[in-house]
Amino acid sequence: MLYLIAIFNTKPRMRAFISETAAMNDVNSSLLRNSFSQKAVHLHAMKYILLLLTVLALGLASCRKKKQEPDPADPAPATTGTLRINFVTKFNGAPFTFYTDYYNPLNQRVQFEIFKFFCTNFYAYNAAGDSVLVKDAFKYDFATGATYFSVPMQPGDYTGMKLGYGVDSSRNHLDPTAYDPKHPLSYNQANSMHWGWTAGYIFMKFEGRADTSGTGTGPLDVFLAFHPGNDVCYEPSPFLPKNFNVTVGQTTVLNLAMHVDQFFTTATDTLDFRYDNFTHFTDNPGLAKIISKNIAKSFAFE
Repeated sequence: MLYLIAIFNTKPRMRAFISETAAMNDVNSSLLRNSFSQKAVHLHAMKYILLLLTVLALGLASCRKKKQEPDPADPAPATTGTLRINFVTKFNGAPFTFYTDYYNPLNQRVQFEIFKFFCTNFYAYNAAGDSVLVKDAFKYDFATGATYFSVPMQPGDYTGMKLGYGVDSSRNHLDPTAYDPKHPLSYNQANSMHWGWTAGYIFMKFEGRADTSGTGTGPLDVFLAFHPGNDVCYEPSPFLPKNFNVTVGQTTVLNLAMHVDQFFTTATDTLDFRYDNFTHFTDNPGLAKIISKNIAKSFAFE
């Protein structure tokens, strides 16, 4: 140890060299520390940039996914309009109601208390004569207010409609329990309007009472019950002209008048309630067919 000190004391250049070397080591250490510090800063910055790029990439991917796969909760754009048909019941041009006095050309006073029926095969026609099915079946019931229906319909211009009074032969003898419970021809909806699969549906129930004295002031002592059915009583209506338009997303309303007085009176004949007052088809098929033909001709759009 003393020997080394002596050497250092006797050799200034050596001491200067060692001092310079130490100084250089300090500088190198400082540079090395600065280098490490800069690398750490660069590494930290790179990590931040990578994190930011990852978040942006996930956001863009999410946006692209939303564009490609719309939210199922969003409603699909409408492609159809809605057609509503109101049945407007009249007797001699006046509104029809229960328990109101009406008169036929024979001055027979009559009041009605039950009125329900089936119509099927509603078709709309355009100017070219092409037809579109509007509704396959409808059960009208004046007492319950089931006097209209609404259905989705393809947009377009139409010139009129046709319908059938009653139930056509292709469905008249089908099992009502096979239909969806909400369908007009189902057992739930038809209920008392069905005789059984052999006889089929009761096309109409129209009941009331009549004063057949001809004075218009006599008692309502004649019971009226018109229940036509059977395949031969199904009657297509004539073409019912009515220009109308169906627009996407909008409702078109049509009023279909039904002239009850024409059930029993035509330009050439009037039913006499003294004799023509009851039919379940089998007991008076002639009367059932006459009334069915008259009903099919009693419809007209207002």
